[in-house]
Amino acid sequence: IGVSCMYSNEWVYYKVVIQAIFDAFPGVVVVAGGEHVTADPEYVLTCCPGLHSCVLGEGEETFVELLDAIADGRPMEAINGLVFIDAGRDVVRTKPRSRLRAVDEIPIPSWEETPLENYLTNGLGMASVRGRNMPMIASRGCPYQCTFCSNPEIWTQYWVARDPRQVVEEMKLWTAQYQVRHFEFYDLTAVVRRQWIVEFTDILLAERLDITWALPSGTRSEALDAEVVDRLYRTGCHELT
Repeated sequence: IGVSCMYSNEWVYYKVVIQAIFDAFPGVVVVAGGEHVTADPEYVLTCCPGLHSCVLGEGEETFVELLDAIADGRPMEAINGLVFIDAGRDVVRTKPRSRLRAVDEIPIPSWEETPLENYLTNGLGMASVRGRNMPMIASRGCPYQCTFCSNPEIWTQYWVARDPRQVVEEMKLWTAQYQVRHFEFYDLTAVVRRQWIVEFTDILLAERLDITWALPSGTRSEALDAEVVDRLYRTGCHELT
């Protein structure tokens, strides 16, 4: 069972959830990941001694390799991007895993296994808009080093964006499949390369989607000139942080 913990101020609640999982599924392997876990895995393992291991940074490849190793009874030391406590009670941190670069090859989220309607009908989300909204990711990482942010340690400074056409096609899919009318982009820094946001808004304008969208998790100001901000507004972006 994998548990993602993104924000450090929520760790007090995640500890309770993880303990509840231990109680409900005794003997089942429980693995933690996410921003907070990546920032301080040793502390997380100390707080939750029943945790099997912590997956650092991007988890797609690490988690799959970990599952294969558990299934085959192989040691975990050869898996990059992992922290765990060995039989001698020593904390073991394996080599860092290289960042994923072919982001357009990553499959879109498999929402079918999630009770998504519980969230859609209750209008749960990060931005001010309520109603049927869906989280999106258009890019990964951030090239900057803000003093308050753990990005350089967690993601490195490698920023990579998806093909803007692919992002819009995913938005069209969710509007058709789940009647979503608002999208929240949870990118670390969505607006980095001006040409990307221009292409993205060009496609949105051409598609005439009846949606709104927002950047509630934050972005940088360097690429936000008058033309870009006007494009954001005309394509339904009503909020940015």
